[in-house]
Amino acid sequence: MTPTGNALVVDDDPFMRSAVGALLRKLGYRVRSACNGDEALKVARDWAADVVVTDIDMPMMDGLQTARCLRGMGGAWATVPIIGFSGKDTPSAGPDCLAAGMNVLVPKCNGYAGLRTMLSSLVVGSQMLS
Repeated sequence: MTPTGNALVVDDDPFMRSAVGALLRKLGYRVRSACNGDEALKVARDWAADVVVTDIDMPMMDGLQTARCLRGMGGAWATVPIIGFSGKDTPSAGPDCLAAGMNVLVPKCNGYAGLRTMLSSLVVGSQMLS
């Protein structure tokens, strides 16, 4: 499969990083991963992503602060789609994610189908996801 682009997966849970990474690879993405926001920013300094999928609740730097920092880096990071993928399902979660610079929050309870749908609708200019 021809790569669709680069994806950065940020999650403190190794199983979730692996599972989301596997889904993205299946969709044709080259994947880099980070276990928290600090690590994600280190990756972002040397590697351009076409999409970011991040957990919200993580130690050291949560997904909201990670999104703010990525947006603050400017350049392509100012507009790269950032998808919050979280078990956090409170009334304020969605607005908090948008305020932090994320494009959308996909609850983990929606599973990988929900994530795949968001990827296909957010990533403009990529090849169609089969």
